[in-house]
Amino acid sequence: MKRFLKYIICFFLPILLLLCTGEYLVRNQDNAYKYKHKYMKEKGSEVEIIVLGSSHSFYGIKPGMLSNKAFSLANPSQTTEYDVFVLENYVNTYQNLKLVIMPISYFTFFDKPLQETTPYRAMFYKLYMKASFPKELKYDFEFASMSTFKEKLKKSFSSSERKEYDEYAWGSLHSLKDKDLNTWQTKKVEQALWSHTAKDFSQESRNYKNVEEIVKFCIDRKIRIVLLTTPCWHTYYEKINPKQMQETYELVNQLVRRYGIEYFDYMKDKRFYKEMYFYDGDHLSEIGAKKFSLLLKQDLGL
Repeated sequence: MKRFLKYIICFFLPILLLLCTGEYLVRNQDNAYKYKHKYMKEKGSEVEIIVLGSSHSFYGIKPGMLSNKAFSLANPSQTTEYDVFVLENYVNTYQNLKLVIMPISYFTFFDKPLQETTPYRAMFYKLYMKASFPKELKYDFEFASMSTFKEKLKKSFSSSERKEYDEYAWGSLHSLKDKDLNTWQTKKVEQALWSHTAKDFSQESRNYKNVEEIVKFCIDRKIRIVLLTTPCWHTYYEKINPKQMQETYELVNQLVRRYGIEYFDYMKDKRFYKEMYFYDGDHLSEIGAKKFSLLLKQDLGL
């Protein structure tokens, strides 16, 4: 029996050491979640504008063009429970917060919890932003998601210095030079719509309550809260489920009426008529993000 245990230890110990070494290397890499957490802990008292939301705002709204006191807490695939988390997580730092921008996309009210769709992203909030959920142990280690772990590990041995965000935490990787010119308004749109179109409306109540919590959080603290929908390319919005979009507008209007807040809808805005404004069907390029941010600054009276 002792010999068997010895063999087991000899077999697994090198694997464990490799995983631990890889975990150390990956954890020490720079990433947007880690940067945002550190920034808010150190400079949250200076922030006057916060941008929430998913990749639509992470790539589409440049906080630095709104104000030098603006900052993005948006992240790719960020669902409403994490919008609540990132806003409330730094509540003790808010001394000058005047405006919160909460994007409402086609999928916002119908998304499933993040740990059901892209669980590795839920892990990022727990590891790098000190979220207390999900509770399961698998969210405590980068190597629990082996596919993303391998990709990150490769970066440790790469000389690339390209960053995924700027100083205001705007996502800087949707460059036109990286745009797939052959599929951006066809195949990529189909893939996005498949992901964004709800199979049922079972998540509606949960997501609505989360957005409502954000609204109440702001109102209780006399912080201006603005809901908005970012621009999309016509091959995307022409193929959305009209029932789902109608339900979205009804829920938004309900919040607007109940709490007297503002909503700006740019989804079909004709000012974004050039292909260069888009990275794909539902994400703005860096040029589109610049144009949209300037327009937003004007419309919000900043």
